[in-house]
Formats: sequence, C-alpha cells, structure tokens
Amino acid sequence: MDLKRLALSVGALAMFVVAYLAWSIGKQDADTPRLTVIADYIETGDKTFGKREHQTVRIELLIEGSCPSGFLAP
Repeated sequence: MDLKRLALSVGALAMFVVAYLAWSIGKQDADTPRLTVIADYIETGDKTFGKREHQTVRIELLIEGSCPSGFLAP
C-alpha cells in the first residue's frame, strides 16, 4: 500500500513540476525578432496543419469503424 501512495505522490509532484516549467517557459520573451515571428506564428496556429490533422483523424476513424470489433486492438 505504501508503494501505491509513493507512486501517486511522485506522479502528482511530476505533474506540478511540468505545469510550473510550462508556465515559466511560456512567460519568457523571445530574444530575437525572428523568434518573435515564430512564436506569433505558433500562437495563432497553422490552419493548414489543423486541417490536415482533422483529415487524418477522420480517415483513421473510418478505418477503425469499418474493421470488425477487436481486429485492430490486441
């Protein structure tokens, strides 16, 4: 029982560390004008990538839907 609590505690601590690092990195400014342009591009999002991503997901769902139950899963 102690190992379960230890694993949960370490996992929770790791999630807090990741959240803190993401927050601190997100607050930093880009050093050069080129990095600022790249950061702005990432923040606004690439419409082409999103469109391609949704198309890929739709294809995967169609493939999974057409296969018999349990065919793709081990």
